[in-house]
Amino acid sequence: AVLDGLRRDLERSASDGKDPWDVFGGLEERGGRGDLEREDFFRALRRLGVTPLSEAEMDDLALDFAGARRGALHFPSFLRALRQDRTGGGSSGGGSGSKLVREITEDLRTLYRSQGGAEKVRQCFETVDKDSSGSIDRSELREALDQMGFSLSRDAVEELMRQFGTDREGQITFKEFLRMAGGNPDLEHEVDQDLDRLVRLVREANRSGIDLLECFDHFDVDRSGEIDSAEFHRGLRNVGIDVSRAEADRMMDRFPSRRAGQVRYKDFVKTIEKHAMLQDEVDRDLDRLARLLRGADRS
Repeated sequence: AVLDGLRRDLERSASDGKDPWDVFGGLEERGGRGDLEREDFFRALRRLGVTPLSEAEMDDLALDFAGARRGALHFPSFLRALRQDRTGGGSSGGGSGSKLVREITEDLRTLYRSQGGAEKVRQCFETVDKDSSGSIDRSELREALDQMGFSLSRDAVEELMRQFGTDREGQITFKEFLRMAGGNPDLEHEVDQDLDRLVRLVREANRSGIDLLECFDHFDVDRSGEIDSAEFHRGLRNVGIDVSRAEADRMMDRFPSRRAGQVRYKDFVKTIEKHAMLQDEVDRDLDRLARLLRGADRS
């Protein structure tokens, strides 16, 4: 509802001759790569005549459109989410298409560099992968770009597919998507494995009568209601998950949070439950495969 209201406000402002891209861009520092300090971001909204937002609404925007710098917001991602096209942004020719391809890849890398970036990139991939096939095809990519406010020609879409390093069938896998964002698929796989161990330990504790709040309290040593980076690292070591501080921080990024380096109880529960469901699906698939193999051996 908030984004719908903002979209209407910006469309009205644009019809009055105020280009949102120009207003936001006018406050960007040299080399800012689309990042604006929180104060400047909301100053731009006021200049565009946007209906005043509550503190909670501003916090939500700061979380959803976090920039690469701590506390900053990435205004190109915000404007594209509201389908605010750049003036002259359509790609009828190869040159403008190439420019948009560069902008898209840079935005994706900015997303990865932001707090919780690896998980945000994963969520972005899953959003584009409409049929949940585990890969993105041309039609899914083009539809997602249209929704983000990009208008690319067929040639520009093909160029973008090549930039992602698509496989032989013209599909973008998550590894390719993550690599394009500047991530390391091997490191993220290690984080997945460590997170999987943590979730299994929590589930074993649940079966022994220890609830999720008690599991959370294992990490939240100072009982502040939030787990900080040092507590998370120490808690992992205490349950036998031997990781470095940097590895613990990467795992911590998998927990959605309003503040960098902090995990609230509901963030903890949401992530544990999500990965528990994935584990159940994998376990069912493995069990089904084992039954098939046993049947094949008997025959």
